[in-house]
Amino acid sequence: MIPTMMLLDRAWPDVSEALKNAYVPSRSTACSTAMAMLIASLIAATSLSAAAYDYFPSPFGPNEASKWGSNVIGTPGGIVTWSLMPDGTALDPLVAPLGFSGTSNLTGVFDRVGGRLAALYQIQAALDGWAAVADVQFQYVGNDDGTPFGAAYSPGQQIGHLRLGAFEFPAGSFSAAVGYAAPPNGFTTLEGDILLNTRADIAYYVAPEAEGQLYDLYPPGGGLYRNDFQGLIAHEVGHTLGLAHSDVPTGLMCGYVDAAFDGSACYWADPDFDGRAPVTRLPRPDDVAGIQFLYGPSQVPEPGLASMLAAGLSGIALAARARGRTRRPERRPCQANALARCALGRSALSGERARRRPRGRAGPGPSAAPTKAREPS
Repeated sequence: MIPTMMLLDRAWPDVSEALKNAYVPSRSTACSTAMAMLIASLIAATSLSAAAYDYFPSPFGPNEASKWGSNVIGTPGGIVTWSLMPDGTALDPLVAPLGFSGTSNLTGVFDRVGGRLAALYQIQAALDGWAAVADVQFQYVGNDDGTPFGAAYSPGQQIGHLRLGAFEFPAGSFSAAVGYAAPPNGFTTLEGDILLNTRADIAYYVAPEAEGQLYDLYPPGGGLYRNDFQGLIAHEVGHTLGLAHSDVPTGLMCGYVDAAFDGSACYWADPDFDGRAPVTRLPRPDDVAGIQFLYGPSQVPEPGLASMLAAGLSGIALAARARGRTRRPERRPCQANALARCALGRSALSGERARRRPRGRAGPGPSAAPTKAREPS
């Protein structure tokens, strides 16, 4: 079965209107270089353990993986466009088994982290963190055409390679977000997408502390676990680039691997129960090793959000999402490193960062499967 998920649409103003009404501070090449230097300092300050990163292999060959650009491991990812699912975007019937409900409501999530512009800045910063260390670039193209989440590819669709949407997750799930791996991954439009959980019992937060500093996971007096928004997005972007969870507690990609490593030792999961965790928004040594294994090291600094917005408006507002291979990957048996990819009959590779309410622990959540190839754009 090819998975699909719907998103319904309540359109935001188009990108040009957003630019007329809001100023987005650009980050210069010097700023991007500073980010790369910060990541380098984090690597230097951390003792390297044996590489424990994991990735989603492609069924098409031993030297291929679910990644952008060519599926051949170690090759550049090219330019990956990213778009927002307009409010009201539906869920495709194909993704009904995944248990998501409602229509996309990114506005509701963005309002919890300072509004649309603030959220866009944090999302781009999360993307910049990966682009600073790997040979892949990102270009924002605004709201897409509202194609239902998980729908089949069809000619004329105007959607980013990576789409962000927000739906209500199944009851009993404490995951704040889920990220689906890059192609080949079921050969539907869910490839590379990120979904946020709109439920009221999920808290999004903008930690004021700097990278590596401890922040309070719960509000004074108790309450819901506060998911640092940029760190959460950065983790899910790792999945969309092709990385699975790792068992390195300090890593950005730390999460549920299997019963032997259920994610409770991850620093963000508060293993010592002191109610604090380090702000983790940038790839750490193991994450860098994993992403460079897939894409190679970064070749150029990543532009800031403003320049990407401008680039997205030059010529056409949205880049058409190219179609990939036409043959479906073979289904493989469930594997511990594939994040319970056979749960609920799902065939799409994904990862989620399960974050419970105070002191909770989470097991595997939405699943993962093989991805589809896309040539660098």
